[in-house]
Amino acid sequence: MGETSWRDAHGRVVDGGCADPVLVRWARGAAGVAAAVSSPDQAVRRPWLPACLAAHGFTHGRVQARSYLVVDERVDDAVTVTVLAWPAADEDGRLRFDDLGGGREIGLSLAALRDQLYRGWLRRPPRLGDVFAAALSARARAALKQQRELAWDEPLAGLVDGPVYDLSAEARRAAKLAFYAGVAAIHASEDAQRWELLPKADRGGEPAPVRRLLPGAEGVPGG
Repeated sequence: MGETSWRDAHGRVVDGGCADPVLVRWARGAAGVAAAVSSPDQAVRRPWLPACLAAHGFTHGRVQARSYLVVDERVDDAVTVTVLAWPAADEDGRLRFDDLGGGREIGLSLAALRDQLYRGWLRRPPRLGDVFAAALSARARAALKQQRELAWDEPLAGLVDGPVYDLSAEARRAAKLAFYAGVAAIHASEDAQRWELLPKADRGGEPAPVRRLLPGAEGVPGG
């Protein structure tokens, strides 16, 4: 492995090419944090329950039945959504994925994702890293038990069972906290306050944006 390459959380070698060595060291640190987050340890854990889902009435017991869906890759008009088991959170609130290698992938068209999920609901186009909580349909779960990659060219209403919750803001915040915890120096809370290093207030108890996909109702959000 060269000076400008590193291994990601899946153990794959990433070539940084002519990247600045300082940035490469940061990337290596971020990958190490991701790997640590995915590895088991003896810390006290329970299913991750962001306040925006608790506001919808979710409990730790209910939320772990959801899948963690990530818009993971885009090539031209093809989008890959990675499906992961619901993460746990340690006592410091950091997310823990015990089996990143056990994730499954669903291939969709960008147009279907945009028109059937985002349009009329989210004020943004599909982005890499967007995260949703949803329960997969029985049909989708059965297919993903048989194969790691599933091409889905039917209406998205058949892919999930019940509402879809947008957790992109919470997931990005959790990733930032994990990254900076791994690469940044430790400061006293008084210094962090003075230097404005503390995170801004999040949505708190405000409910997460939610959408219910209805067959034949593309672009029309449901409750």
